[in-house]
Amino acid sequence: MELGSQTVVWRFDDTKLVEILDKLSPLIDGEGPGHQYIDDLNSPAPTLMISVDEYA
Repeated sequence: MELGSQTVVWRFDDTKLVEILDKLSPLIDGEGPGHQYIDDLNSPAPTLMISVDEYA
């Protein structure tokens, strides 16, 4: 992970990327708010939460 002044760049191996994409599909296709947890990250935090329309 690289932190910029206004950006964050995440770099994932192929296996983790497939996991993330599989978990994003229901969020993209869903009609309401939702979230998914991505665990076992090699970063400052062990878990990434991706949410859609839950926090304004």
